[in-house]
Order: sequence, then structure tokens, then C-alpha cells
Amino acid sequence: MTEGRRQAAGDPQCHFVDDENSTDLFLGYAVAARRLQRQLTDMAIPVNTDHPLLVYLPCGVGGGPGGITFGLKHAFGDNVHCFFAEPTHSPCMLLGLYTGLHEEVSVKDFGLNNETAADGLAVSRPSGFIGKIMAPLIDGVFTLADEEMAEYYHHGQELLQMDK
Repeated sequence: MTEGRRQAAGDPQCHFVDDENSTDLFLGYAVAARRLQRQLTDMAIPVNTDHPLLVYLPCGVGGGPGGITFGLKHAFGDNVHCFFAEPTHSPCMLLGLYTGLHEEVSVKDFGLNNETAADGLAVSRPSGFIGKIMAPLIDGVFTLADEEMAEYYHHGQELLQMDK
């Protein structure tokens, strides 16, 4: 990404969008909240104090789940609770939020190897941009072993097949 940013900075015809620091991408992810809000309304599923919405989002560097959380908090306020799920060997957002060091901390600083089967979540440092926005919004972060993630993935695939 460093090289991509460098090349884009020198080319006025280029706009570099990355998951770590892009406001455009962050706000693009936030659109998911409005779409979900419409879908829940169409299906007559209430989201309120008595029926809170619990959302579990896989997290790597934080851009996608951060943008979605931002949008959901604006759409549903205190009636939505968002949780980031990270690989046990690569919980960079958890460590960034917990220490308050955000992009200044690496999972390797804690002796973790950053190795996981969850390829897109194998990130050693979180986005500071996202972490600082998420600190007051996120309801929790938890870790899962690769085996647990695989089990949930396969269960989700089975549910999708049942809907067809």
C-alpha cells in the first residue's frame, strides 16, 4: 500500500483508496446501515430498546467493520450494539483500542505471530483513523480461533443454502 499511495500522490489523474485511511471508503461502507434499516423495516423487524440489534463484524485493519458500525450507530443509535471479531493470533484492533495506541501498536509487540487462516484478517496493525473513530462507538471486540471461524463460516454457508 505504501508504494500505491506514493504513486497516486504523484499522479493528478489517480485517486488512491485504501482500507486504512480513506474517508470515501469508510463512508461507502456506512451506506450498508441505511440499506439494512430499509430491509428490517420492510420485514417488520423492530429495532428499539426492547429489540436491540446485535451485529458481529469480522475485523482486520478495521475499515469495513468501522464504516458499517459508524452507519449503524447513526441509523439506530443506542439500539444497536456492534462487536468486532478478530483472529486469536491477529487481534490488532482489539490491541489498538485497548492500549489507545491504535496504529502505533502491533500484535507482534505482544508476542503474537499474526498467522491465521482468515487471510483478509491477518493484519498486524490496525488503522489509527478507524480506531480513533470506533473508540467511543464499538461495544466490544473478541477473538476466535481459526477452527471456530471455520465452523461459523460453514454454518453460515449451510443457512444460505437453506434459503435457496
